[in-house]
Amino acid sequence: MAQLAYSAQWLVLEGVEGKSALVQQYRATMHIDMLPEYQGQGWGRKLIERFVESIRTSGSDYGRGIQIGVSGENTRVVPFYEKLQFRVYEGGENEGNVWMVRDV
Repeated sequence: MAQLAYSAQWLVLEGVEGKSALVQQYRATMHIDMLPEYQGQGWGRKLIERFVESIRTSGSDYGRGIQIGVSGENTRVVPFYEKLQFRVYEGGENEGNVWMVRDV
């Protein structure tokens, strides 16, 4: 079971209806897991800004931009991502999560 938790195929591509379309449109993905003692200090914002800039300047085709999955147990972070120009992409609720995207 632990190996599945680290499987990109399982985490990103497989699952509920709509996930494949999401990944085809928004090809860049990221994951931030900030330790509580570092939250609220601007580090998350800086990490995201740096990631967005790397996508913009890479020269690679990332489709429309970035997609992230927010765990259903962590929806308190949705407003944070919305402040950073992410928006909810419907379908994640079908697997108990929130899918968010940002055009780049």
